[in-house]
Amino acid sequence: MLEILLAASLAVADPAAVPDVVTIGETELNGWALKAETFVQHNKDSLPTIGGMRCEARRNGLTLRVYRDGGVSLEIKGSYPEGEEGDDFGYTNVEGLYLNGHRYEARWGERDLIWRFTDVAYPKPPPPRELPPGTLESVTPIQEAVSGFLAVRRPGEAQWHHIDALGDELTRGRRLLIFFRGSFWRHDRNDPLRSLTVPLDRLERALAWCRRTMASDRALLLHPDRAQGEGSKP
Repeated sequence: MLEILLAASLAVADPAAVPDVVTIGETELNGWALKAETFVQHNKDSLPTIGGMRCEARRNGLTLRVYRDGGVSLEIKGSYPEGEEGDDFGYTNVEGLYLNGHRYEARWGERDLIWRFTDVAYPKPPPPRELPPGTLESVTPIQEAVSGFLAVRRPGEAQWHHIDALGDELTRGRRLLIFFRGSFWRHDRNDPLRSLTVPLDRLERALAWCRRTMASDRALLLHPDRAQGEGSKP
Protein backbone atom coordinates (compact mmCIF):
# COMPACT_ATOMS: atom_id res chain seq x y z
CA MET A 1 0.00 0.00 0.00
CA LEU A 2 2.86 2.35 0.84
CA GLU A 3 4.40 1.73 -2.61
CA ILE A 4 1.11 2.62 -4.32
CA LEU A 5 0.84 5.89 -2.36
CA LEU A 6 4.48 6.68 -3.15
CA ALA A 7 3.89 6.13 -6.88
CA ALA A 8 0.84 8.42 -6.77
CA SER A 9 2.78 11.19 -5.00
CA LEU A 10 5.57 10.95 -7.58
CA ALA A 11 2.99 11.30 -10.34
CA VAL A 12 1.64 14.51 -8.80
CA ALA A 13 5.13 15.95 -8.36
CA ASP A 14 6.16 15.10 -11.91
CA PRO A 15 3.20 14.62 -14.34
CA ALA A 16 5.65 13.74 -17.11
CA ALA A 17 6.61 10.65 -15.11
CA VAL A 18 3.16 9.16 -15.61
CA PRO A 19 3.42 6.57 -18.43
CA ASP A 20 0.65 5.60 -20.82
CA VAL A 21 1.32 1.88 -20.43
CA VAL A 22 2.98 0.05 -17.54
CA THR A 23 4.68 -3.31 -18.14
CA ILE A 24 3.82 -5.58 -15.21
CA GLY A 25 5.84 -8.57 -16.38
CA GLU A 26 7.37 -10.05 -19.53
CA THR A 27 8.80 -13.51 -20.23
CA GLU A 28 9.17 -16.43 -22.67
CA LEU A 29 7.45 -19.66 -21.62
CA ASN A 30 7.35 -22.88 -23.66
CA GLY A 31 7.47 -21.06 -26.99
CA TRP A 32 4.99 -18.33 -25.97
CA ALA A 33 6.05 -14.69 -25.69
CA LEU A 34 4.14 -13.26 -22.73
CA LYS A 35 3.63 -9.65 -21.71
CA ALA A 36 1.29 -8.27 -19.06
CA GLU A 37 0.44 -4.55 -19.17
CA THR A 38 -1.63 -1.95 -17.35
CA PHE A 39 -3.09 0.95 -19.31
CA VAL A 40 -3.00 4.27 -17.47
CA GLN A 41 -6.03 6.55 -17.48
CA HIS A 42 -4.84 10.17 -17.41
CA ASN A 43 -7.28 12.36 -15.49
CA LYS A 44 -7.05 16.12 -15.97
CA ASP A 45 -8.01 17.20 -12.47
CA SER A 46 -7.16 14.14 -10.42
CA LEU A 47 -4.60 11.38 -9.95
CA PRO A 48 -4.08 8.78 -12.70
CA THR A 49 -6.14 5.61 -12.44
CA ILE A 50 -6.05 2.16 -14.03
CA GLY A 51 -7.73 2.24 -17.43
CA GLY A 52 -7.42 -1.48 -18.12
CA MET A 53 -5.18 -4.48 -17.74
CA ARG A 54 -4.34 -7.31 -20.12
CA CYS A 55 -1.76 -9.97 -20.87
CA GLU A 56 -0.77 -11.06 -24.38
CA ALA A 57 0.43 -14.53 -25.37
CA ARG A 58 2.07 -14.53 -28.82
CA ARG A 59 3.29 -17.36 -31.03
CA ASN A 60 3.76 -17.57 -34.82
CA GLY A 61 1.33 -14.77 -35.56
CA LEU A 62 -1.32 -15.86 -33.08
CA THR A 63 -2.12 -13.46 -30.25
CA LEU A 64 -4.36 -14.30 -27.32
CA ARG A 65 -5.26 -11.54 -24.91
CA VAL A 66 -6.37 -12.33 -21.37
CA TYR A 67 -7.91 -9.61 -19.21
CA ARG A 68 -7.85 -9.24 -15.45
CA ASP A 69 -11.64 -9.65 -15.30
CA GLY A 70 -11.34 -13.07 -16.99
CA GLY A 71 -12.23 -12.06 -20.54
CA VAL A 72 -10.30 -13.46 -23.51
CA SER A 73 -9.88 -12.03 -27.01
CA LEU A 74 -8.10 -13.46 -30.03
CA GLU A 75 -6.19 -12.00 -32.96
CA ILE A 76 -4.52 -13.69 -35.92
CA LYS A 77 -2.11 -11.19 -37.42
CA GLY A 78 1.60 -11.46 -37.96
CA SER A 79 4.24 -12.81 -40.28
CA TYR A 80 6.29 -15.92 -40.89
CA PRO A 81 8.77 -16.80 -38.13
CA GLU A 82 12.18 -15.16 -38.39
CA GLY A 83 14.33 -16.86 -41.00
CA GLU A 84 11.41 -17.97 -43.17
CA GLU A 85 10.15 -16.11 -46.22
CA GLY A 86 6.50 -15.12 -46.38
CA ASP A 87 3.97 -12.29 -46.40
CA ASP A 88 2.15 -10.72 -43.50
CA PHE A 89 -1.30 -12.06 -42.73
CA GLY A 90 -4.28 -10.86 -40.74
CA TYR A 91 -8.03 -10.38 -40.82
CA THR A 92 -7.90 -9.00 -44.37
CA ASN A 93 -6.38 -11.99 -46.16
CA VAL A 94 -6.87 -15.11 -43.99
CA GLU A 95 -9.27 -17.49 -45.78
CA GLY A 96 -9.42 -20.52 -43.52
CA LEU A 97 -8.43 -22.23 -40.27
CA TYR A 98 -8.06 -25.85 -39.23
CA LEU A 99 -8.39 -26.61 -35.52
CA ASN A 100 -9.15 -29.79 -33.55
CA GLY A 101 -10.24 -31.69 -36.63
CA HIS A 102 -12.59 -28.93 -37.78
CA ARG A 103 -12.21 -26.67 -40.80
CA TYR A 104 -13.38 -23.07 -40.58
CA GLU A 105 -13.98 -20.62 -43.38
CA ALA A 106 -12.65 -17.15 -42.61
CA ARG A 107 -13.17 -13.68 -44.04
CA TRP A 108 -12.76 -10.02 -43.23
CA GLY A 109 -15.58 -8.88 -40.94
CA GLU A 110 -16.36 -5.17 -40.84
CA ARG A 111 -16.87 -3.64 -37.44
CA ASP A 112 -20.40 -2.39 -36.84
CA LEU A 113 -19.52 1.17 -35.81
CA ILE A 114 -22.89 2.60 -34.80
CA TRP A 115 -22.59 6.24 -33.78
CA ARG A 116 -25.54 7.96 -35.48
CA PHE A 117 -29.11 8.21 -34.24
CA THR A 118 -31.75 6.82 -36.60
CA ASP A 119 -34.16 9.75 -36.08
CA VAL A 120 -31.70 12.58 -36.83
CA ALA A 121 -31.31 14.05 -40.35
CA TYR A 122 -27.52 14.15 -40.76
CA PRO A 123 -25.94 15.89 -43.77
CA LYS A 124 -24.65 13.66 -46.51
CA PRO A 125 -20.96 12.73 -46.12
CA PRO A 126 -18.48 13.91 -48.78
CA PRO A 127 -17.84 11.45 -51.62
CA PRO A 128 -14.99 9.01 -50.91
CA ARG A 129 -11.62 9.87 -52.36
CA GLU A 130 -10.32 7.94 -55.33
CA LEU A 131 -8.15 4.97 -54.34
CA PRO A 132 -5.81 2.88 -56.48
CA PRO A 133 -7.31 -0.47 -57.58
CA GLY A 134 -6.93 -3.20 -54.95
CA THR A 135 -6.51 -0.79 -52.02
CA LEU A 136 -8.50 -1.67 -48.91
CA GLU A 137 -10.68 1.27 -47.86
CA SER A 138 -11.64 1.89 -44.26
CA VAL A 139 -15.06 0.99 -42.95
CA THR A 140 -15.07 4.55 -41.60
CA PRO A 141 -13.70 6.72 -44.47
CA ILE A 142 -12.93 9.61 -42.16
CA GLN A 143 -10.20 7.52 -40.50
CA GLU A 144 -8.70 6.37 -43.80
CA ALA A 145 -7.37 3.18 -42.21
CA VAL A 146 -8.18 -0.50 -42.45
CA SER A 147 -10.57 -1.60 -39.71
CA GLY A 148 -12.24 -4.89 -38.93
CA PHE A 149 -11.81 -8.36 -37.48
CA LEU A 150 -11.58 -11.98 -38.61
CA ALA A 151 -14.95 -13.72 -38.93
CA VAL A 152 -15.22 -17.54 -39.01
CA ARG A 153 -17.84 -20.22 -39.62
CA ARG A 154 -18.06 -23.95 -40.25
CA PRO A 155 -18.61 -24.92 -43.92
CA GLY A 156 -22.34 -24.86 -44.62
CA GLU A 157 -23.21 -22.49 -41.77
CA ALA A 158 -25.09 -19.32 -42.66
CA GLN A 159 -23.91 -17.18 -39.76
CA TRP A 160 -20.41 -15.79 -39.33
CA HIS A 161 -18.89 -15.54 -35.85
CA HIS A 162 -16.22 -13.31 -34.37
CA ILE A 163 -12.85 -15.07 -34.12
CA ASP A 164 -13.07 -14.79 -30.31
CA ALA A 165 -15.63 -17.62 -30.43
CA LEU A 166 -12.72 -20.06 -30.91
CA GLY A 167 -11.00 -19.11 -27.64
CA ASP A 168 -11.99 -22.28 -25.76
CA GLU A 169 -11.18 -24.48 -28.76
CA LEU A 170 -7.65 -23.08 -28.87
CA THR A 171 -6.89 -23.91 -25.25
CA ARG A 172 -7.88 -27.53 -25.93
CA GLY A 173 -6.06 -27.80 -29.26
CA ARG A 174 -2.65 -29.14 -30.24
CA ARG A 175 -2.05 -26.96 -33.28
CA LEU A 176 -3.73 -24.34 -35.44
CA LEU A 177 -3.34 -24.14 -39.22
CA ILE A 178 -3.81 -20.70 -40.80
CA PHE A 179 -4.51 -20.46 -44.56
CA PHE A 180 -4.12 -17.13 -46.36
CA ARG A 181 -3.43 -15.46 -49.73
CA GLY A 182 -1.45 -12.36 -50.57
CA SER A 183 -0.50 -10.07 -47.70
CA PHE A 184 -2.30 -8.10 -45.02
CA TRP A 185 -2.47 -5.07 -47.31
CA ARG A 186 -3.15 -6.95 -50.55
CA HIS A 187 -5.64 -9.82 -50.63
CA ASP A 188 -5.31 -11.34 -54.09
CA ARG A 189 -7.34 -14.48 -54.79
CA ASN A 190 -5.03 -15.22 -57.72
CA ASP A 191 -2.12 -15.73 -55.32
CA PRO A 192 -1.37 -19.29 -54.17
CA LEU A 193 -2.91 -20.42 -50.90
CA ARG A 194 -0.27 -20.44 -48.16
CA SER A 195 -0.39 -21.98 -44.70
CA LEU A 196 1.30 -21.54 -41.35
CA THR A 197 1.16 -23.81 -38.30
CA VAL A 198 0.93 -22.49 -34.73
CA PRO A 199 1.72 -25.09 -32.03
CA LEU A 200 -0.75 -24.78 -29.15
CA ASP A 201 1.03 -26.99 -26.62
CA ARG A 202 1.53 -25.52 -23.14
CA LEU A 203 -0.95 -22.73 -23.91
CA GLU A 204 -2.79 -23.33 -20.64
CA ARG A 205 0.48 -22.80 -18.71
CA ALA A 206 1.10 -19.56 -20.59
CA LEU A 207 -2.38 -18.26 -19.78
CA ALA A 208 -1.95 -19.30 -16.15
CA TRP A 209 1.19 -17.13 -15.99
CA CYS A 210 -0.86 -14.26 -17.40
CA ARG A 211 -3.62 -14.60 -14.81
CA ARG A 212 -1.15 -14.99 -11.95
CA THR A 213 0.84 -11.94 -13.04
CA MET A 214 -2.22 -9.71 -13.36
CA ALA A 215 -3.42 -10.82 -9.92
CA SER A 216 -0.10 -9.91 -8.28
CA ASP A 217 0.52 -6.83 -6.10
CA ARG A 218 2.93 -5.58 -8.77
CA ALA A 219 0.01 -5.16 -11.21
CA LEU A 220 -1.36 -2.28 -9.10
CA LEU A 221 1.86 -0.23 -9.12
CA LEU A 222 2.17 2.84 -11.32
CA HIS A 223 5.97 2.49 -11.23
CA PRO A 224 6.77 -1.21 -10.69
CA ASP A 225 10.39 -0.59 -11.71
CA ARG A 226 10.83 1.38 -8.48
CA ALA A 227 9.32 -1.34 -6.29
CA GLN A 228 11.45 -3.03 -3.66
CA GLY A 229 11.19 -6.51 -2.20
CA GLU A 230 10.28 -9.95 -3.50
CA GLY A 231 6.59 -9.47 -2.73
CA SER A 232 6.19 -7.00 -5.58
CA LYS A 233 7.37 -9.38 -8.29
CA PRO A 234 4.88 -11.40 -10.40
